[in-house]
Amino acid sequence: MECKKCGSVLYENEKFCRNCGEPVSDNFQNNNQQVNSNVTNNNVINNGQVPNANGMNYNNQVYANNIQNGNPQYNQPPAASKSVSKTVIKILAIVGGVVIALIILVVLLFVFVFSSSSKLVCESPEGNITIMYNEKGLTGYASKGITYDLDSQKEYANSIGVDAYIEEFEEWFATNTSGTCRIDD
Repeated sequence: MECKKCGSVLYENEKFCRNCGEPVSDNFQNNNQQVNSNVTNNNVINNGQVPNANGMNYNNQVYANNIQNGNPQYNQPPAASKSVSKTVIKILAIVGGVVIALIILVVLLFVFVFSSSSKLVCESPEGNITIMYNEKGLTGYASKGITYDLDSQKEYANSIGVDAYIEEFEEWFATNTSGTCRIDD
């Protein structure tokens, strides 16, 4: 059935037109009979059956009236999920780009600190640690098997001086492990 005001397709049990808001009221039965007779008169047949009064609707458009060689031709409805999936892909691409940029930034920062600092490299079977430093203080560390609290060690190194801290750490490492330390510039 079509809306008397705007011509949009109306569905059974609707009280108002979805397009213009016109009340459907009691005229549905009269229009329903007219649609059924129009569909039958136009010989719109799908596998031997006459379509219902709604005429196989999608988005308020009737596709059952396009007949070619006696067979109904239906336009493919637009894929609503494509726009959603494109939006999701765009969001994921942006988030992925930001994450990759942050990873690259951290790696570059670590490489810069690692290459611009002197290093105390201590190795033992119990674990390895490399402390990076310059004349201003401790700049970073890398460890395997040994726990190291950089923040508290920075404070301690600043209080006694970086050179004294490096000497003291070498002595501690030699006393508490079976390994040795060397300085790499």
